[in-house]
Amino acid sequence: LGGAHPVHLITARNYNWFQKLIYDITFAIPDQEKLDKIAKISLDYFNNMQKDWELFTEGLEPKIENYQTFNIIPGAFIFYFQEAQIAPYSAGPQQIQIYWEQLKQ
Repeated sequence: LGGAHPVHLITARNYNWFQKLIYDITFAIPDQEKLDKIAKISLDYFNNMQKDWELFTEGLEPKIENYQTFNIIPGAFIFYFQEAQIAPYSAGPQQIQIYWEQLKQ
């Protein structure tokens, strides 16, 4: 990218061992309505954080490519953001845990 820091790519894979399925982003975000809700929750969360860095809000816009990296845990999704996607490199990688109940509201 031409910057002074290396790039560390964050990847995730979600596999259902019993059904032998890999869950892609369409499992976590099946439609634009859910994507809009996830983006709003994420933007609110990061705006309300006590942080000493500027938030890059374009990395939180409701675009499917902004939420490609995720894991499924019991009752929630964890979305990971690449370095410099939503914050300066010095802030490190960022993530958010969104509970399924939040998406049902």
